[in-house]
Amino acid sequence: MATHDESAGFSSQSVWSGDGRTVYFSNADGSLLAKDARGLSKTRTLLGGGVANQYACSAAPDGSALAVQSQQSATGWDLGIVPLAGEAKLKPFLTTPANEREARFSPDGKWLAYLSDESGRNELYLVPYPGPGGKWQISPAGAEEGVWLSATELGFWQDRKLFAVTLRFDEGGLTVDPPRRDPGARLPSVAVTPRPAARPLAAAMRRPASHPPWREGASTSRG
Repeated sequence: MATHDESAGFSSQSVWSGDGRTVYFSNADGSLLAKDARGLSKTRTLLGGGVANQYACSAAPDGSALAVQSQQSATGWDLGIVPLAGEAKLKPFLTTPANEREARFSPDGKWLAYLSDESGRNELYLVPYPGPGGKWQISPAGAEEGVWLSATELGFWQDRKLFAVTLRFDEGGLTVDPPRRDPGARLPSVAVTPRPAARPLAAAMRRPASHPPWREGASTSRG
């Protein structure tokens, strides 16, 4: 869950822990902070400043790590992981010439979905966490944002419409079903800012209806 807080120079990108007890956010100088939502302890600094564009994306369900996106001069937006136990140090996770951002942990914490423009437009991809492993392209024709609908269903917004795919895990790996569109769901009309957008609330979405099948090629397997 993400919230907005413009007070005291804080950015609008805030991420809640899985148990709802901690909120993670960045301030104006790029420092990543953690605050006890119950007010039982002081705000603590996870990462120092120095990177102007650095935001928390998603917290692992078990509270072990935080997915972070940061903007670098050489590679653009990259994804990193900050362990929440022991030393809080940013560890590179995805660093390529493309822009990787908006990472989302799966409900079981074993997968990470993210947006990348490696194909020339933003698409939703899925990789195992913490890796290594393959990479699956989830959206076939562009994606604006991704959201987990359940442990086996991943959704994405395209042209303000919600699509969803069913993920089938087996001993042979992962099979991604064709997208299904929910004609009744629409992305809320909000002003676009340079900061990363908040995640849609999965609870407010209806289950997608049937949609004609598509094939991406070698990047996904079909059942």
